[in-house]
Amino acid sequence: MHQAFLVFALAATTGIVHAASGFGSVCTNIVFSDGSDDLAADCTSGGVTRHSDVNLNGCLIVNNNMMKCQHNGSPQFSNQCTGCSLSGTTLSCSCTGHPSSINLNNCVGLNSAGLLTCA
Repeated sequence: MHQAFLVFALAATTGIVHAASGFGSVCTNIVFSDGSDDLAADCTSGGVTRHSDVNLNGCLIVNNNMMKCQHNGSPQFSNQCTGCSLSGTTLSCSCTGHPSSINLNNCVGLNSAGLLTCA
């Protein structure tokens, strides 16, 4: 038990604990920039609102022409998906000529500092 706690504590202090998904409930002004592949938002955590962004290449992969959540994604997303638009937390793109949509609430969360990160 003590070893498991020590591993978790070490992971937390080194920043390798993955964020919980569900950023949409604590973030406003959510914007996706198709040219930069960045998702930006103003997020409130611990009573403090911060502006942050995350590059979705680190959060998404493309598999069978469909976007899928994957922490430590790959440049596949920006290489294969174009014409993206955001509605709420749903990102819709054309991936290798096929329509694909994904709820980014499942792929993006906040880290302990209240900044956007891949979940």
